[in-house]
Amino acid sequence: MGGLSSPPARTGRETPRGPLTRHARRLARIEASSLEGDVETAPAVAEPSPGPAPTTPQLGRITQKLGGERARWIEFLTRISNGIVTASKEIKILPSLEWEPEVKEAFFATGERELQRPVYPDKREELEHAEKALAEIHASLKGQNPVEAWLRSTCDSYQTAARMLCAVGTDAFYQCSRELYGDASTHYVDGTTTNSDLAKHLNRSLSVFRPAALGAPDEQKLTAEEVAPLLEARFTKELPGEGIKVALADDIASKAIAGPDRVRVRRDARFSTREVDILVVHEGLVHVATTLNGRQQPHLRLLAKGAPRTMRIQEGLAVFAEFISGVIDVDRLRRLADRIIAIEMSAQGADFLELYRFFLERGDEKFEAFDNAQRCVRGGKVEGGAPFTKDVVYLDGLTRIHGYLHVAVPHGRLDDVARLFVGKIALEDIPALRELEQEGILLPPKHLPGWARDLRFLAAYLTYSTFLKRIDLGALHALYDPHFAAEDSEAAPVPDEV
Repeated sequence: MGGLSSPPARTGRETPRGPLTRHARRLARIEASSLEGDVETAPAVAEPSPGPAPTTPQLGRITQKLGGERARWIEFLTRISNGIVTASKEIKILPSLEWEPEVKEAFFATGERELQRPVYPDKREELEHAEKALAEIHASLKGQNPVEAWLRSTCDSYQTAARMLCAVGTDAFYQCSRELYGDASTHYVDGTTTNSDLAKHLNRSLSVFRPAALGAPDEQKLTAEEVAPLLEARFTKELPGEGIKVALADDIASKAIAGPDRVRVRRDARFSTREVDILVVHEGLVHVATTLNGRQQPHLRLLAKGAPRTMRIQEGLAVFAEFISGVIDVDRLRRLADRIIAIEMSAQGADFLELYRFFLERGDEKFEAFDNAQRCVRGGKVEGGAPFTKDVVYLDGLTRIHGYLHVAVPHGRLDDVARLFVGKIALEDIPALRELEQEGILLPPKHLPGWARDLRFLAAYLTYSTFLKRIDLGALHALYDPHFAAEDSEAAPVPDEV
C-alpha cells in the first residue's frame, strides 16, 4: 500500500516552506502553548531554590510532629516535581505536530490527489536541553520505592517524547511513538489480543445492524459558535467556581481540546447534542477535572501536567466515563476503532491518500476524513510506514481501566476510583499515590464526576458484569440463536476483516 512517494517531513529551520511570517507565527504559537496529549496543562512552575521545606497548614503540624526527615522528604518531592515541570516545558507534542491550515487548503485545491508536505518546527536545541535536564533529575532519584520509581518513569516518558519530536518524518519517530503509546499490534495483558483485534471486532459486530435498526444517526446541526455558550454553561454547573471558558480555534485537528481554564473548539466543526454531552463528560469531567485536581496539589504539581505515559489512562478513563454516563453511541465507537485500523494501515505502508479514502469509505465527509487521516500520520511519514500512534490509547486505555476496576471489585478496593482523578496518572502509579496519600502529602481530588462519587452504583455494576464473564457464550448462542434465524437472512453478513 505504498501510493505516491514523498520526501521525508522537514523541519522549519532546515527548509522553511511558505512565507517566513507564517513560520514565525507557527513558532510563536507553540511557544505560547502548553498542550500535552489532548489536554492543555497548567503553566510551568519554577523550580525552587534549596531552602527550608515548604509547608501547608495541613502538613505543617505533621512535619513538626514527625521531625526533620519528613520535612526533607516533602521538600525533595516538591523540588523534583517542580523540576520535572520546568524541564519538560518545551516538550509539547501536539502543538509541535500540527499542520498549518494551508496544508489542508492545498490538498483540496489540488483535487485531493497529491501528498502534502507538512513542515514541523525545528526545536532540536531546546529539546536536547530538556532531555539532558530530565536525565539529571532521573539520576538524582536513587531510592528503590514506589514514589521514586513513578518519578523516574515520568522522566523517561518525557525524554522519549523529546527524542520523538527530534525525529519527525523518520522511522525513529514511529518507534518512539510506539514506546509512548503502543500501536495497533500492542497486546493486552493476555499476551494474545491486540488493539487491532478489538478495533476489527467492534467494526464486524456493529456492521450486522441494518441502517434503520438503531434509529437515525444524530444530526450534527450545532455550529461551534452555538456550542461554545452551551458548554460554558454546563462547565459552570459541573465545575463550579473554576470559570472554565470555551474558545474557538482554527489550528487543531480534533473537534475540541481541553485545558485547565478553557476548552478550545474547532471553528469549522459541527456537533450533535450527543457530542455536546460527550464533550462535557470526556473533556470537562475527566481532562479538565484531573488538571484542576493536579493543580491543587501543594507538592506534586506535575500531576496537573500529563506526561505522555499517562495518556493511555487519561483517554481510557474518559471513554469509560462516556460508557458509564450513557453518552457514547455506535458512531463514536466506530470512529475510535477506525483510527486504530488506519494506524495499522499506515504502519503497513499505506500513505495519507489511502487513509483519506479509507475514512471517506467509512462515511466521513471530506474535511473530517482529512482530519482523521492527519491525526494518524502527523509527525510521521505521509508516504506510509511510520504513523503517529497516539489514537490507539482511547480503546487500549478503556480496556485497561475496565479490567483494573473488575479486578478491584473482589479486593474491595474501589477507593482507587478517586485516585484516578487526583491528576494525570498511569495505573502503575497507584501504589505510589496510595503511599503519598497515607503520608498526608497527596490531597484527595476536588472534582469528581457523579459516577465516580457513587461507589454503590459502580460496585453493583462491576460486580454483576464481572459475573457475566463466567457464563459460557457458546451455550447462550446454542440456546438463543434459533430465535433470530428467521431474520438473519436479511441482515448484512459479518465480514472477516475490515
